[in-house]
Amino acid sequence: MRLEVSMLIGAVIATSIPAHADDYGCTVLLCLANPAGPMAVAECVPPIKKLYRDLARGRAFPTCQMASAPDSPGGKSWAEHGASYYNPCPAGTTALEAGAYATRSAGSSTYYLGIGEGDTPNGEETISLRDKVCVGNRIGDVNVDTGDGDGKTTLPVGVFDQVVLISPNPQPNYIDVYVNSAFLHRVRW
Repeated sequence: MRLEVSMLIGAVIATSIPAHADDYGCTVLLCLANPAGPMAVAECVPPIKKLYRDLARGRAFPTCQMASAPDSPGGKSWAEHGASYYNPCPAGTTALEAGAYATRSAGSSTYYLGIGEGDTPNGEETISLRDKVCVGNRIGDVNVDTGDGDGKTTLPVGVFDQVVLISPNPQPNYIDVYVNSAFLHRVRW
């Protein structure tokens, strides 16, 4: 799919004529879809910089009449922007719910506390954010004792075939790019 996207971007840019106002959204979408990065092609630098400036000023994401939204028929390609310090969990994993504990094996003394998807209130410093925990298939449960004496607590911990940690990104603003109804990648700005 990356080759298809690269070829499409190259063909559009190579055959482009001076852009019209309504081409801005389509150019932005094609540049965002470039696997090498949205500003890897010189012709993409001005429209992507303009996009970032517009979004920072609270302006709407540009539209492209040739693109389609997730709920429309046909080849669905679109972009969605938002804010989160965390990238999505890798394929085959999901975010461990907030407050739940996970480990990779029943005999492990290392366990992880879930934070859910990791969406945090605006203004929270990334230095205080914990890693997002993504887990695969649950294969069991164990109880882990913490503390000692009167402060001893038993925690229920899920055992999973995979545990992936995602560190917070210092830049929360993102644009998710979808091509042919599939998530392609996340661009941070």
